[in-house]
Amino acid sequence: MKFLQLSLENFRGIKQMDIDFQGADCCIYGSNATGKTTVANAICWLLTGSAITGEKDFSPKTAGAHNLHHKAELYIEKDGGGIVRLSKDFYEKWTKKKGAATAELTGHTTDFSIDGVPQKEKDYIKAVEALCGGSVDLIKITSVLGYFSEALKADDRRRILLEVCGDVSDEEIMQDERLKALPNFLLMPGTSDQYYGIDDYRAIAIKQRAKLKKELESLPERIDEQNSSMPEPVDEQALRKELAELQSLRDELVGSDKSAAKKAAIKGLRADVEARRLKHLQEQGRLNEAVNGEISRLMAERAAKEFELSNVENSIRHGRQRVEELTNRRQGLLKDWQEVVSRKWDVRNTVCPCCGQALPAEQVEEKRAAFLADIDERKAKIREAGKQCSDAVIQQLKAEIELEQGKADKLAEEAEAMQADITKARGRLQEVVPFEQTDSYKEINARIAQLTAEADEAGIVREQVADIDRRIDEVNGKLASVKVAEKVKARIAELESIQQAKATQLENVEHGLFLCDEFIRIKVAMVTEHINSRFKSISFQLFKEQVNGGIKECCDALIPSPDGTMVEYKSANTAAKVNAGLEIISVLSEHYGMNLPVLVDQAESVVSLTGISQQVISLNVSAEYKRLYVKLADKMKRSA
Repeated sequence: MKFLQLSLENFRGIKQMDIDFQGADCCIYGSNATGKTTVANAICWLLTGSAITGEKDFSPKTAGAHNLHHKAELYIEKDGGGIVRLSKDFYEKWTKKKGAATAELTGHTTDFSIDGVPQKEKDYIKAVEALCGGSVDLIKITSVLGYFSEALKADDRRRILLEVCGDVSDEEIMQDERLKALPNFLLMPGTSDQYYGIDDYRAIAIKQRAKLKKELESLPERIDEQNSSMPEPVDEQALRKELAELQSLRDELVGSDKSAAKKAAIKGLRADVEARRLKHLQEQGRLNEAVNGEISRLMAERAAKEFELSNVENSIRHGRQRVEELTNRRQGLLKDWQEVVSRKWDVRNTVCPCCGQALPAEQVEEKRAAFLADIDERKAKIREAGKQCSDAVIQQLKAEIELEQGKADKLAEEAEAMQADITKARGRLQEVVPFEQTDSYKEINARIAQLTAEADEAGIVREQVADIDRRIDEVNGKLASVKVAEKVKARIAELESIQQAKATQLENVEHGLFLCDEFIRIKVAMVTEHINSRFKSISFQLFKEQVNGGIKECCDALIPSPDGTMVEYKSANTAAKVNAGLEIISVLSEHYGMNLPVLVDQAESVVSLTGISQQVISLNVSAEYKRLYVKLADKMKRSA
């Protein structure tokens, strides 16, 4: 399409102006504040309802003016032939309230018309979109230079580029040899053919990694606690030899006692002490055996419940995602249905657009039949698509989710109850009491002391025997520490085994996360290459690598500088930005099948504009011209 003529009346300080574009490229010259941007704003306002400058709540009203009509009118030649006239009239609305002497300003209104026929705003917008071949947003993207790179958010730019150039499927990326192990990590537990998405698995793995790291951080401290409780190392063989020697020496001293019966009784008591000591150690060892077994069983059952709960929660999450997808799809179909049923037969279809005469009845009837058939066909397609996302389907899926939620709540309660049972069981653990602190030991030892005192005829013998007994007790105490050390070593070995297992699990999770990052890096390269192949000189950076090795999505145009290096759009000079914008518009226009004239501001900064097939209207600052001056290129040929 081509712009033929623009007429302005009381538009932003321009009292009256007519510009004859004649469908050709043209340059508009003028010094500052002569109306160049106003011309561009008027065209953009007629097509999109907003200003090319991005000004919010744009108004064509001349500052300080009242009781005037602010008009803009644009003649457009359609690509297939024929001329369309778009008009807007913005004016004040004055209302005289009941009982008031004069009217007062109560607002503003806009009249819309096409070819002189008044239109409602929504009908005007639809007609303009049909004329231009795309939505209002697409009109801005393909006609306003710099709108794509400067006005759109990065996510919207990415979406459009992927829509225009095509995305790369996950299946295609997974063919890379570097990712051959990734499916093993994505496989859902308990299934053979269901897989997590990359984002879902990353979320799960990151949570697992944090948990494993926390557990691994606590294990060294627990091992250190066991090491700190380790008794000093002793030579068990030497101690037992010393104990035998002490016992033999003691027997000799006691043997010198004339009280043989008392000596025998003492010997029997000492044997009884050792027997009781052994029995005590065995009983203490069995004291918490049942409770520890119960704790281990409860912990295993709780772990099983938590694993089952995790699977149910994953099922609930996927179900809710499906409900959201079906709901969004249903809403979209309802919107499509409303759009179809609201379509009305246009009486202008009964008149020839060229000569204005009424068409033959047969031709009108054919058009009407085709119009009704198209509506019926669209309704049928919407109904068929609606079966897959009906309210019944959505409600059934929600009911299934509710059942799963109930199951999850029950599993959570059961796991919590098991944890309470574990805590109670730990409270039943009994403290191990040393044999030397038992009443039995104290009674027998007191009896031995009494008999020894009675049997010793000489004080020196009693002192010697007492000294030997103290030494025997010391040796026995050191020998008892050997068993304590064995238990501590066994616990340390158990904790180190757990540490190794957790470290192996962490390494596996880290490898899975690495493969996910590798997947993203490979996708980055493939998507970027795919998109950049559509552009001649510029390219796009769609991802940035973070300091921590992660990938952040972006969408920045890169423009070649004279030395060959690529410069970000925001850092390039004005000329480079202008030509980059023209190249982007050319590619997007070709994809969307749109052929709109392009408005180029600050064109005086560009020595040579990139050639494109669309009509180009450039605005140039020039101190030479105190009033707007329009210079046309060679008049383009237009269909009759």
